[in-house]
Amino acid sequence: MAQTKRKIKVLHYRDRCIGCGACVARDPKNWFTDFDGKATLKDSKLKGNCYQGEIDQQDYDANKKAEMECPTAVIKIED
Repeated sequence: MAQTKRKIKVLHYRDRCIGCGACVARDPKNWFTDFDGKATLKDSKLKGNCYQGEIDQQDYDANKKAEMECPTAVIKIED
């Protein structure tokens, strides 16, 4: 029986993003700089006042570092 890989939920309060690029530098697989200069979590959806998405468990460490390095604290990793 194949083991299901656990997904990690990521919240991104994009309206407060200043586009410093820490998240993009830490995990370019899951983050990119959008046309307006702000970071965007790939495949995330706006729900309420934040974007929500999921990352693979193997990307947890890079995203946890991005969360800690974000100068505006707009990334939240739910672990």
